[in-house]
Amino acid sequence: MTVYAEGTNTLVQGMVEERDWLARMSKFFTPEFWVSYNGTLYFEPKGNEKFQWVKEARSARKRYTILTNSFATPTCGGLYDLVAKGIADSGVEERWQKMVLVPRSSPVRTNSIFPKLNKTLSTIGEFKLLQSFENGDALIKDAESTFYVYGLGRAVDDKIYLNAELVKEELKTYTTVAGGTKTVEAYTSVSLNRKEKEMLSKISESFSGRVDELTKQIKSLAEQQKNQPEKK
Repeated sequence: MTVYAEGTNTLVQGMVEERDWLARMSKFFTPEFWVSYNGTLYFEPKGNEKFQWVKEARSARKRYTILTNSFATPTCGGLYDLVAKGIADSGVEERWQKMVLVPRSSPVRTNSIFPKLNKTLSTIGEFKLLQSFENGDALIKDAESTFYVYGLGRAVDDKIYLNAELVKEELKTYTTVAGGTKTVEAYTSVSLNRKEKEMLSKISESFSGRVDELTKQIKSLAEQQKNQPEKK
């Protein structure tokens, strides 16, 4: 174990905690942790593996001794600031920056700095497109039922699609190809579009870059300590 000079321990501990936190943010800003609903992005980890990542991050921040580990007050502290800076440093447009981070002035009652959808997500495992509409909506069919999906944005073809992520809405009456009308269950697609995926990936890369910088700085401090003459 490296023993650092007086005053260096606190500096290194802060850097280690910052690196750990930003590495987790790099993971959380990958597109698979997010959904898009009505033009807004929401942090929605899906599946046991992603929930475990969130659980581990919550446990980790409780162990931090240098960085403020609470989001319970409007001031939020060091962790919030690190996330805000990492997002800003990514260079994404300001509107995206505001979309993916809960404002500092908002009451953070969910103990999260990310916006939450607070709606139940449904997944249709395997489906086929029956009809596509000019506005990007579509009619799809799985093994049992037919659904109207807002914003699916795909053209009709003979392919079998997998794992549509949806939010259930009210019933929808639509006009069939033959000119009649039908009423079916309706959903809204929450899949990310290309631009949203690119933006999130850019933020993730920003955090990864800072993690690499911190790793080098921590290593440099360790090397400097090794080269210092021992005190007699």
